[in-house]
Amino acid sequence: MTKKRDVTAPDLAAPALLCAVRACYGGLLLCAPHRMVALGAGHPAGPRAAAVARLLGSRHLLQAAATAAVLTAAVPETARSAALRPGRVLLAGAGVDAVHDASMLGLAAVCRPFRRAARADVLLEAGFAAFGIITGRCQPGSPRSRGSLLIDA
Repeated sequence: MTKKRDVTAPDLAAPALLCAVRACYGGLLLCAPHRMVALGAGHPAGPRAAAVARLLGSRHLLQAAATAAVLTAAVPETARSAALRPGRVLLAGAGVDAVHDASMLGLAAVCRPFRRAARADVLLEAGFAAFGIITGRCQPGSPRSRGSLLIDA
C-alpha cells in the first residue's frame, strides 16, 4: 500500500543538481574550449569552434546562475512574478535547451567535421531539457502543478 504525502514546499535538490552540472559544463567550455571541442569532435578545434564553445559555455553559466538565483530565493518572493516561479524557470530553461538541441541536430546534418561533437551535444542538451522538464513539472506553481503536489511515498 502506498501512502500519499502532501508536499507544499518545492523540492529543490534535483534542480540544484541540474544547476551544478550545467555550471560545471559551462565552465569547462568557457575555460578550456579547445580541449572540450577536441574531446567531442575527435580532432583539434580551430579558432571559430573554440569561440563558439566559449559562447555556449557563457550561455550555460548564465542559465545556471539565473536558475540558481530563482531556486535559492535570491529573487525575493515578493518580487517574483508568476513567471519567476522555480517550475516556470526550469521549464523555460528546458525550452532553451530544446532549441539548442535542434540547432545541434542541424549542425550534425550539414557539418561532417563536427558531426561527432554535435551528436554528443545533442545527447547532453536532450538530457538537460528532459531533466528540466521533469523537475520543473514537479515544482508547486508550475504550469502542470496546481497548489500542493501529491506524491506516492
